[in-house]
Amino acid sequence: VDTGAERYEISSAGEEEQKVTHSAGDAGVMGVPPCGADAASVRQLCGLAVEPSTLYAGFRSIGLEYGPDFQPLERIALNQAAGVATAILTRRTRLAGTKVHPADLDGALQLSTLLVRSNTGELRLPFMVGEAALLAASGRLVAAAEREESDRMGVRLSTMGKDAPAMAKLSGLDRKS
Repeated sequence: VDTGAERYEISSAGEEEQKVTHSAGDAGVMGVPPCGADAASVRQLCGLAVEPSTLYAGFRSIGLEYGPDFQPLERIALNQAAGVATAILTRRTRLAGTKVHPADLDGALQLSTLLVRSNTGELRLPFMVGEAALLAASGRLVAAAEREESDRMGVRLSTMGKDAPAMAKLSGLDRKS
């Protein structure tokens, strides 16, 4: 259910420059959690454990340093062939005035890097999101990442528990170097 949909635009312009639109889309209030496989189903597909310290060391090696508050991934499991990964996130007690803490959503994005097929060793950051759905996501969370097509990804945050709906979801996530 989408009520009160509105258009948004993010743009910039210098004193004598023309306006440049960086992002535009429709925004609205969502009444139900976003669809997607529940975290328990994704966890069953994943068999290979990945040590979070190894993932963060890899980020450091390409020049991306995450401070302790932005390293939420605790237990990571991966199935590269199936194109899915999951992680339990550090329990957060404060949301910093948000419905979904930025570090938790960033943790889901960090997780998705394990699924990128082209490993060039270069830094590839998200530059496009096809669809975003965010509800309140707090407590003990599980992140799931799934390869959608080529190197496009989808990520979800869910609360712990069987059949827990996704509380935050980004789909059509594309990366650019």
